[in-house]
Amino acid sequence: MRSTRILLFGLLLLGARPVKAQFERTETSPLDIPKREYKGRDKKTTGSTVPKQVERRTAAQANVLETVIDPDAYVVGPGDEFLITIWGQVSESVTTLISPEGMIVVPSVREFDVRNLTLSQMKEKLKTGMASVYTGADVSVNLLSVRSFKVNVTGLVVNGGSVIVSAVDRASEVILQAGGFDTTYLSAQVIPSRRNIQIRRRNGTVLRADLDMRDNAGDVGLDPLLVDGDVVFVPPVFARFHVFGAVRVPGPYEYVSGERLTDVVRLCGGFAHGIDSSEAELVRFTGDTATQHIRLDLKAALARPTDTTANLRIQPDDRIYFRKPSRFHEAKNVRITGAVSRPGVYAITEGLTTFSDIVIEAGGFTSEASLDNIVVFRGKELEDEVDFEYNRLSETSILEMNEIEKSYFKARTRQYYPIVQTDFSRLFANGKVNKELDVLLRNGDVIDVGKQKRTVKVVGAVANPGLVEWSAGQNYRYYVRKSGGYSGSAMTGSVRIIKPSSQTWVDARSNMVIEDGDIIFVPERDYISGWTIFKETIAVVGQIAAITATIILIAIQVK
Repeated sequence: MRSTRILLFGLLLLGARPVKAQFERTETSPLDIPKREYKGRDKKTTGSTVPKQVERRTAAQANVLETVIDPDAYVVGPGDEFLITIWGQVSESVTTLISPEGMIVVPSVREFDVRNLTLSQMKEKLKTGMASVYTGADVSVNLLSVRSFKVNVTGLVVNGGSVIVSAVDRASEVILQAGGFDTTYLSAQVIPSRRNIQIRRRNGTVLRADLDMRDNAGDVGLDPLLVDGDVVFVPPVFARFHVFGAVRVPGPYEYVSGERLTDVVRLCGGFAHGIDSSEAELVRFTGDTATQHIRLDLKAALARPTDTTANLRIQPDDRIYFRKPSRFHEAKNVRITGAVSRPGVYAITEGLTTFSDIVIEAGGFTSEASLDNIVVFRGKELEDEVDFEYNRLSETSILEMNEIEKSYFKARTRQYYPIVQTDFSRLFANGKVNKELDVLLRNGDVIDVGKQKRTVKVVGAVANPGLVEWSAGQNYRYYVRKSGGYSGSAMTGSVRIIKPSSQTWVDARSNMVIEDGDIIFVPERDYISGWTIFKETIAVVGQIAAITATIILIAIQVK
């Protein structure tokens, strides 16, 4: 009896091969379908791009999985291929497909109707049905490859129509195969929906795909898997609302009916670091222009999401504002550069940290440091008040300024980045810190400790302008002589001393001691040729003669 059963099973197994081959012939492979050209809208009337083609899916691409298939979620259908294995005294296995009618044939048993079943339901049905034939045997049913089928894509996509997908494709992938969202009508404020995409099933069920919530909240379930007969519809955006402030992804969002405040927080990727949960506000339109300001209790909404009073329902055109404390975790730093042991960025406490504190923290001055060349810059953005007059003059032509405006503009330009003034030599005199001369630092200050240059620069109307070795206790005339003396065009009474550390210009005096790094500027007279003097003299004489003749003529007429 057992040998008869084995022989019968073998004959049925051989007979199953043509059945499988028949299913394979009736199933359409993606490789057998030529490219279908979808003619887009007429560019002359709509401004759309040139027609595009829907790309074919290869068999390998159709079976690329993003994760292990969930048997309780995957719905089987025509074209799915299975391996059925019987484990017992005689072990056998067979591969078979679900027919276009939704039936699957198990040799030596019967055919099973598996329409609209999940993978786990189908496995249970087959195992139960085979138990009566294979008593005491173990039966396993494994999905070998997923099917391919067509779905229709409609609405605001570039190439509407049917596209080939697999049973593991999602709505977003189908939209990409249809050329993506159609943005032809953006100028007319017709925007393709990303949050209210409809997936219409043959049984009348309508699912919603929300790609923004998927991207920002990581909820892949809002990008549903597709099944046979689905229609994907991309409608235009109906309404929007705006989110501002301390969330990770603020901005305008498409309105979805029924959403509440906690849904908005998820949609925006959650709160930004440091949000003040006691400071949130919703501004809602109560008419064409009238608005209502509603204070939001975020803690209550998050703790009790079912509380409809705290967890408000969102409406079209709502404005939601999430607050953050002023100067939250603001880093207060200064930078010290130049001749110190450890230059770099240092933290400060405004109102307490002084210049000498940072110098000590930076390891003190090096042997090359020059106390006469220390500069503390305070960024212009940190000034207490905006200099509107300087801003006005910076946009004015120099020819349109009067002398006072020119003088003010030049003085302010030299101090474009304000300098904190003190006597740094006296501050560290005798190796001790004079607290009366110390400087309180502010966030953003830059300290530059200059090195000893041991030179003085002489520029302008001298015989040999350039660098002269610095000599302690000398005045400006010493350095002019070292530079070869004045040139013939020098304005000897207008010599200026430029102090780089303070960015100031001072008149040169005999009793003024020149410091290391100073700049001596000797102005030069403008060159005027003899011919120019002659022409100007003739012009003046002519004007005087004309005036004299006019006066004489008037006097004669009067007499």
